[in-house]
Amino acid sequence: MMNLFEFVLGMPCVHGIAAIAWRHDKPKNYCHGLLTLGSYNATYEHFIKPTQGEKFWEKTDYVKPVPAPKRRQPGRHETKNERRIRGSFQFR
Repeated sequence: MMNLFEFVLGMPCVHGIAAIAWRHDKPKNYCHGLLTLGSYNATYEHFIKPTQGEKFWEKTDYVKPVPAPKRRQPGRHETKNERRIRGSFQFR
């Protein structure tokens, strides 16, 4: 029976590893093949080389991306009156 942890991560949970060790078996026999070091190295074997600057970028006909709109942070916001009152105090 496979639990959710084992299903999502592809490796047995702590209790499963303890049971495997009690049986004198190797935990790597119970892990998914994608969790091996060879698989990790194959994933990051190819990479995109960085360019020297924006002037070297290829021009495209696509629309330029627009930044997300600014959102106000949650919580009570300071009003103009509070700023005026706070600015009138002088600390000694």
